[in-house]
Amino acid sequence: MEENPTKRKEITDMRDLTLYKELIGEAIDNYIIDAFIGLGGQAVVFLAHGKGLPNIKYALKIFGLLGQATARLDDGLKDAQNQSLVDHPSVVKVYEPGIADIILGGLDYRVFYVPMQYAPLGNCDDDPPYKDKELTIADIKTLIGLLDGLNTIHEAGIIHRDIKPANILRFEERQPAQFVTVLRITDFGIAKVLSAIGGGYEAASGVTPAYMSPEQLDHQHSVKGDIYSMGATLFYMITGQNPIPDPVERNNVFAWQAAHRETPRPNAVDYNPRCPVRLALLIMRMMSIKPDQRPSLDDCIAIMVNYIETLEAKLLGFRLPEKLRDQIAVNKYQIRYIPEFAGIFDPAVHILFGTKLYAIRIQMSRPIFKQYKLLIEYMVKKFSDCFCMYETYGTYDIHIFLWSDSERIAELESDLDSQYAESIIEASPVKQIDHLHANNINVTDSSINGVGALAVQEEISLPGVNPDLYLCGNYPERIPEHSVRAFIYVEAVRTNSPDFQWLRVAIVERVHRKMREMVKMKDKVKQTQPGMPDVTISRNRFPRLSVIELEPDPQKPQKPVMIVNYVARDYKFLHEIATAIIELGDTAVKTSTFLETGRIIIQSDKILF
Repeated sequence: MEENPTKRKEITDMRDLTLYKELIGEAIDNYIIDAFIGLGGQAVVFLAHGKGLPNIKYALKIFGLLGQATARLDDGLKDAQNQSLVDHPSVVKVYEPGIADIILGGLDYRVFYVPMQYAPLGNCDDDPPYKDKELTIADIKTLIGLLDGLNTIHEAGIIHRDIKPANILRFEERQPAQFVTVLRITDFGIAKVLSAIGGGYEAASGVTPAYMSPEQLDHQHSVKGDIYSMGATLFYMITGQNPIPDPVERNNVFAWQAAHRETPRPNAVDYNPRCPVRLALLIMRMMSIKPDQRPSLDDCIAIMVNYIETLEAKLLGFRLPEKLRDQIAVNKYQIRYIPEFAGIFDPAVHILFGTKLYAIRIQMSRPIFKQYKLLIEYMVKKFSDCFCMYETYGTYDIHIFLWSDSERIAELESDLDSQYAESIIEASPVKQIDHLHANNINVTDSSINGVGALAVQEEISLPGVNPDLYLCGNYPERIPEHSVRAFIYVEAVRTNSPDFQWLRVAIVERVHRKMREMVKMKDKVKQTQPGMPDVTISRNRFPRLSVIELEPDPQKPQKPVMIVNYVARDYKFLHEIATAIIELGDTAVKTSTFLETGRIIIQSDKILF
């Protein structure tokens, strides 16, 4: 049936909704139209059922009623048939498309139709599924399904070009014992179909400015462009906010393009504090301005799978990192484990996550390798590799420093008491820690955030994130190879004195002040090289020096007031710290010094995201 362009002009408003109700009850090939659903950007959408199957519903998209040229319908049919071959649980099923002749308003039309799964629950633009909610493991798996579905679309040779919340449809399906919401991608490849049936993609205006990639208006359509749009869509689904604020000229797509290129990448945690930090960082990376800086969909999926494994491990226990597992398997000393992230966070970063530093010392009843091995395996099971552990000479064999919360520390103490009944275990919360060897910057809550901390820990370059704001400055120098680490526990002598609280404050202030002097002490040495004159250089006697003030315990005033943790360049400097502390008031303080054996060193300041 040929189009009659003269008659077409007689219908002045093809968006008059009452017009399309004429088609209700009409047949289009094997489909009977039941109801008018709405107008899309390029199609009219109807609810339909198959002939003889009134209970099986379809969404029937009809192209060619909104003024598009339809001279090349066969080309569009071929592209739409490719869509029907995509089969994935997170992709809306597209059924066999077709070309049909219909009469509307007394006029003849040749149209192109695409039947697909009907979504009675609507789309994610109408109701963002995770706004103001905490995402469960099931929710994360749903998002992984969307990413994998998009990957399947790409593997079929289709670029979506219009990923947005309105193109993520909601379904309810019955699973064992309950109904669950399922999300599926729709309208994939529609831009290519529209281009095929006439007019070209840009002429079809099939772009959604709030979710388009910055390069989309430059005729660059790629997998990376879809990844950007998916990141923007996930942001909206979690926060209910557009990822990029509307530009002043909100109806100008080029103003939107500039906004996508110039606006700082959005942090979903700012709008939904329950959003996982790892997911918020992933979204920011997916929305990188430069396409080559966006992760692949496989990488995105791997990151989210890893996050699920972390959530499950928090309940079931963490596995030993491969590097540490291999060392323990040898069944002999030395164990030295430092993860890939070897930096030290400013304490303010840990506090941001609601954790406190705890100092734990254990006097093992049987300080043998097997006991240490069991202790390490237990600590990793509970806290992953996010703690420091040192073996020392002296009455206390193990010293652990761990950022956690009071509930988990109480559980830790209880477990250790039962597992090592003959051992003495002391856990003390830390009031304040100062790394005197580091160039600290005054960190405020407004200058740091969880997403930035994760980016720093994983060494991901993120615009606007300055690692120096998160880490304890630049260490003046590396720890020398033959240096020795020591821990000095400083205790007050007159704990029964009525002036004890004042005395405690005085001890802390004096030790702090003296240690600030000690960390600056230098040692001059000559360096000799063959054929070169000797050179005298200055080196820090104490390349590492941290002062750790412990929380007072009214029930146990005899507990240590503070710990001085330091590294001496040489054994001959080892005594100087303890001597300096005693000289501050030998009648007021006493010290216990523990030297690291070097046999067990687990050193990590990682945060478990």
